[in-house]
This record gives sequence, C-alpha cells and structure tokens, in this order.
Amino acid sequence: RGDTAEHASFTGEVGECTVDTDKDVLVVHDNSTAGGHVMLGETQAKTFGFVHPVTHNNATLTIDLSYGSNQTITFSTAITTIDVTGATAGQSGSIFFDHNVGGGLSGFNNSKFEFAGGITAPASSLTSGSVDRLDYIVYVGTSGSEQLHCVFSVGVT
Repeated sequence: RGDTAEHASFTGEVGECTVDTDKDVLVVHDNSTAGGHVMLGETQAKTFGFVHPVTHNNATLTIDLSYGSNQTITFSTAITTIDVTGATAGQSGSIFFDHNVGGGLSGFNNSKFEFAGGITAPASSLTSGSVDRLDYIVYVGTSGSEQLHCVFSVGVT
C-alpha cells in the first residue's frame, strides 16, 4: 500500500496488487507501467449503487461532482445560479433536483452545461414535490473549465 505519490513511480511485479491509500482504489502492476493500473477509479467507484444526498438552501448552487456521479439535491429556495466543479473527463451520471419549494431552477452556467438540441437551458418544474433529472457526461474535466453534455427531464416522478 501507499499514497498516490508513492504509486507514481512504482512498477511492482507482474500481477502484484497494491492499494492507493489516497484514492482508496486497488492497483494491479505489470512490472513495466509506473503507477500500475487502477482497477476501479475513484470516479467510477462513486457511480455504482450510490446516490449522494445534498440539501441546499441558497439561490446559488455549485454541484460538486467529486462527491459522486449521482446526486439528489433537495432544495427549499428557488435556485437562480447553477455551476459545477469537481468533474472528471468521461464521468457520467444523473442529478435529481427534488423541489421542496414552488420555485424552480434557472441560471445554468451556459459555458459549462450544454443541453441536447443546443438549447441554453430547459425550463424546470415549478411545483413543490416534483423532481427533475439532469443526465450528463463530462467532456472537459479541467478545473474551472468543466463542460458537460446534458439531457434535462422535467417531472420524472
């Protein structure tokens, strides 16, 4: 075992397994590739079988995808500004917006969220108790310049 920095130059024996203690992932080595081969990356591990719950009570929302690829965001204040951070290129998932208020969602950062059909942002539900869904795949994961291809579904429940 070792941290990410220790793994960076370690090649290990063919078939040797180690654990990256920073990322909490299994690494298999082949005696030639520095850092080995991550078997299930931190982004993929966050995708399977887990929906990260978020409670939000502010008009400005930044979705942090480092918490997990799938999230449920329950909000009780209309959201007028939406941004994203912590994305990894190739990461995909679903964000559920659980409306606890009769307001809606607006203000998606158009430089980061690209919606199907080239629209800037779809209209959301306006009814308390409704749920909207944002499906996405990250095609630029550079911090501060994240870009997501998105499909938005209104009233999925």
